[in-house]
Amino acid sequence: MQWKDIEGYEGLYKISDSGLVLTLGRKAFCGHGYRITKDKLLKQKLDRYGYTVVYLIKDGKMKTKKLHRLLMETFVGKSSLTVNHKDGNKNNNLLTNLEYLSSSDNLKHAHKLGLFKEGYLNRKERKRLRRNLI
Repeated sequence: MQWKDIEGYEGLYKISDSGLVLTLGRKAFCGHGYRITKDKLLKQKLDRYGYTVVYLIKDGKMKTKKLHRLLMETFVGKSSLTVNHKDGNKNNNLLTNLEYLSSSDNLKHAHKLGLFKEGYLNRKERKRLRRNLI
C-alpha cells in the first residue's frame, strides 16, 4: 500500500492507493488550550448520489471531498475529465479501478454496464447518446 500527501493538505492528511484517508497526528488548538491527536483513519460516508466522501479540515474550514476524485488527483494528477469506476461500483475506490474519461465516454461506459437509465435524460440528451453509441 502506497501513501501520499493530499495536495493542499500536506502534513495534515495522507491517502493510500486503496482509498484509505489518514489524518496525521498533530498539536491542535481546542477551546482554552491545545490537544495532541494521534494518526487515525478518517470515517468515510456516502453522499446522496452514493459516492464515498471524506471531510477534510484546514484552518477551521471543512471541505467535503469525493474519494475517487481525491485519489485520482493525488496519484495521477488533476484533470478536467470525469473519474470513471471501471467496474461500475461507485464504492470500489481502488486506484486500479479508476480512470479519467470524457463525459461522453463515461456515459457510454455506464450504458454498456447497464448502469444507465435512459428515462432520466431529456429527449435531446437521449438523441445525442444514441448518435454517439452508433
